[in-house]
Formats: sequence, structure tokens, C-alpha cells
Amino acid sequence: MKIPNDVLKKYNVITLEEYEQFFPDIENKEEAIYREFLEKTDYIPLKIFESFIEDMAEASILGTIGVIVDFFKDIKVTYNNALAYRKLAREEINKLGE
Repeated sequence: MKIPNDVLKKYNVITLEEYEQFFPDIENKEEAIYREFLEKTDYIPLKIFESFIEDMAEASILGTIGVIVDFFKDIKVTYNNALAYRKLAREEINKLGE
């Protein structure tokens, strides 16, 4: 499993060890975890988009690029790990499906 347990726990996704304990009959536990992680973090891209639209409106009113720069700084701090692990989860699902 390439997503750390602390990241899984942050988004209320059970770990591989817990999957083995609670769902021993599921054949591909890693794929199930990756899919659950994506499902539990689906709100993040929408939240980023909504924040971007709000900040763009504010930037157009204020006539400043600083609002946009601050937006991207906040995204990097707040969501960078989740976005990176979402990408990883999609890649791993694709590999497992080959």
C-alpha cells in the first residue's frame, strides 16, 4: 500500500491491515482501498474549484493578482498531499487493472 496509514485515517479510510481483518474475502484489497480513498476525497477538487471561482471574483473586484497567488499558496499547503495521493491512487488502480 503506497498511501500511508496516517493519510488513510485522516480521510476515514481503513488500512490494509484492517481490510484483511474485516474483509478477508475481498480479493483485491489494495484496489478497494484506493477506490475508497478516491471516493472519500472526491470533495477536494470541487472545493478547490469553488475557492478558485470565489478568489477570481475577489481579484477582479480588487484588481489584484495577489489574491490569486495567495489562493495557489493555500492550495499547496492545504491539499497538496491529498491531490498527490489521489493521483497515485488512480495510477495504482490502472496498474492493478492491467
